[in-house]
Amino acid sequence: MPKNWQFQLGFWGSLAWISLISNLDTNFIRSLGEEVNTSIAGYVLGFVTAFSGFMFWKFVHGEGLKIYSSDEHFIFKISSIITFMTFALFGLFGLYTNIFMPMPWYYLFAFSIATIVVSQGVIPIINFYDK
Repeated sequence: MPKNWQFQLGFWGSLAWISLISNLDTNFIRSLGEEVNTSIAGYVLGFVTAFSGFMFWKFVHGEGLKIYSSDEHFIFKISSIITFMTFALFGLFGLYTNIFMPMPWYYLFAFSIATIVVSQGVIPIINFYDK
């Protein structure tokens, strides 16, 4: 069972991700400056990259196929695979930007915070409820 701080970290980190991704293209965010806008993009992309890495690791260990084989309807299987492929594509994009593109420190800091939120908060909650 995840600890209380892991539930808190997963909940508040996911809530921040949802609110930031929904407000990423607003004039208010743009008016805060380039540093804040780039930091928000780093957090959003770091969250997706860490989660897609988690799902990739599930597939490597053979646990990912049971997610798709448990659905009886064909349309649910296809929509799950499309969703996974979209997350994997954004995850590869996040990995590419961190390796090959020169990014400022505030982008990398927000990216790192998001990966910590996913690995220490979101993934233990998913594993707990998956059992």
